[in-house]
Amino acid sequence: MIKYSTLIDHIELIRDCSFVQMVSLFAGHKLFKNRGGEVDVSVLEGKTLGVFFGTLWSPHSRTFTSTLAKFYNELKQKGTPFEVVFASLDESEMDAQIFLAEDQDNWYYLGFYDPLIKQLNEMHHPGHVDRLPVLLILNSDGAKVTDQGVADIMSGKPALAVYEGWKK
Repeated sequence: MIKYSTLIDHIELIRDCSFVQMVSLFAGHKLFKNRGGEVDVSVLEGKTLGVFFGTLWSPHSRTFTSTLAKFYNELKQKGTPFEVVFASLDESEMDAQIFLAEDQDNWYYLGFYDPLIKQLNEMHHPGHVDRLPVLLILNSDGAKVTDQGVADIMSGKPALAVYEGWKK
């Protein structure tokens, strides 16, 4: 069974890095479009990216998902180059699929059995569960902007103002 805290450990590793190559982060991994099919990771090039870590079983994840969907749609309507990639921390593929089908917008996601998740599971260290959801923001060059994307979006500021704050 894949442990949900595994990707939280990955977040901790990213927090310690000053630069993350977006292409190398996703290289060799399959990326899918919710309500669509497999897509090439090059669709993320040149865009600000929110890597969304959450679960079906977390009420905070589910509540934030609807807020993130509104934020995402507002930016998309304005033609803003912003994308979301969901990385499930669910305990089962069925839970991840339910979460995608019921709560998530038409953004990207990593497959539940993605080798990245398995690799991270081998480096598993327990804990960090109380931090869900997490939205890691990467700029168009792949540099980490913030791991406080949830707080930024929940701040009550207009979506475009939040996005512009990430560009500074």
